[in-house]
Amino acid sequence: MKIELTSKATRGDIALFAYEGASAPLGLTPAQGKALMALAAEDGFSGKDKELVVIRPGAPGEIAGTVPQRVFLVGLGPKKSFTAETLRQRIAALVKHAGSLKKTGLDLLLPGPKDIRFGTDVAVQAVTEAAQLVSYQFLKYKAAPKEPTKELEILTIVLPERRLLNDKLKRLVADTEAACAGVRYSRNLTNEPANVKTPEQIGEWARELAVPGRITVKVHHKPEIEKMGMGGLLSVAAGSDQPPVFLHLSYEPKAAKKTIVLVGKGLTFDSGGLNIKTGTFMNNMKDDMSGGAAVLGFFHALRTVNLPVKVHGLVPLTENMSGGKAMKVGDVLKAHNGKTIEVLNTDAEGRLILADALAFGAALKPDLMIDMATLTGACVVALGPQVTGALGTAQKVIDKLIELGKSTGESFWQLPLYESYREWGKSKVADINNIGKPGQGGTIFAGLFLQEFVGDTPWVHLDIAGTALTEDEKGYLTAGGTGVPIRTLFALLKGF
Repeated sequence: MKIELTSKATRGDIALFAYEGASAPLGLTPAQGKALMALAAEDGFSGKDKELVVIRPGAPGEIAGTVPQRVFLVGLGPKKSFTAETLRQRIAALVKHAGSLKKTGLDLLLPGPKDIRFGTDVAVQAVTEAAQLVSYQFLKYKAAPKEPTKELEILTIVLPERRLLNDKLKRLVADTEAACAGVRYSRNLTNEPANVKTPEQIGEWARELAVPGRITVKVHHKPEIEKMGMGGLLSVAAGSDQPPVFLHLSYEPKAAKKTIVLVGKGLTFDSGGLNIKTGTFMNNMKDDMSGGAAVLGFFHALRTVNLPVKVHGLVPLTENMSGGKAMKVGDVLKAHNGKTIEVLNTDAEGRLILADALAFGAALKPDLMIDMATLTGACVVALGPQVTGALGTAQKVIDKLIELGKSTGESFWQLPLYESYREWGKSKVADINNIGKPGQGGTIFAGLFLQEFVGDTPWVHLDIAGTALTEDEKGYLTAGGTGVPIRTLFALLKGF
């Protein structure tokens, strides 16, 4: 969908917002709005959240520079509870409804600065995100429908004041569109079946993200991984006939003074290994590379979005299978930093491949390292499907992620690196074991385990086990991969 900015409506249809109990839609004078609200009230509209009516106003006079044929009136609920996420959800419903009516274009009168508690830039970004993401579908392997789905093609954001229309806002729209394209790219990777997205195939797709003079991509194959001493990645990969791959992407603007490392778990399929998963627990395991997909989606956006920092993206890729050469319980392996690990559960494999990647990342001496992983079922139990767990040593960054998540709609909650739980990782034959105390504090111990491989680097671990995939439609997110936490990371690194 194309997003346009203007200060004057040009189409025959326009969308307006109204708070619950308001006498007029936002942006209209009482004289303009009273007649519209009266017409809408005939259809039961009162401005409550999720209400949406389409009315033919007759001759209500000019609205935002044009006399509309139809008015889409969108309820926002009480003003005190209105947030950027409310706006995203209502835009998603509006875009879907307009598409179902076979509309190709729609003007949207944005509420003015006095009508909302957050700024115009936040509102424009929220509208753009919802409009760009709501139409996403993964239909690559489905037969084409007899009648193609109708979608809105152009959404024109009509700014309430001409002074608000500037190059900075236009750049924000372009950057947001690029970030959303990265989210869609990430979602495509997560939704691909495991028989297609093998480690080597993802490596080939990653090569396509390279941009001369801007983004470099190195794809390391098994012989190189062996030379790099990545015993965690090699051990997890041993049971599969698909060889492992280690990706290293770099974005290095000349003026950047700080370096960020992003690490994403890349289990293209996780059977659990010899500690095999049972029943439905294996159904969605093609999504166990969602952290890696987020890193690649982030770099997809970096092809056009400028950030003031250097960014390295690291993705260890493998399957976790149970073949004759598979990693066994009791095995001892050596990670990239030389630390030895006793394997007490082959289904705690994500932390093994992340150990190598984090140690590699720490050697780059970054100012911050963030890893993303569908790491523990314990995090889903603790926080459910809509909240990402955050742990780490960079407290100010964690605080900022939580704050930004309130605006982006990607929620985060901090869990402690509770020091006394580190005792659970003691091993009689190695430096550390990979499971801790089964059934207790699983997410916290996983964070403590990962910390063993980051050295002194300021570090944040994001457990996206619950948030990387949604089985049901959630407004602007259709079922499947979500692309979490790409949008929040962009918000974070823009100001880093």
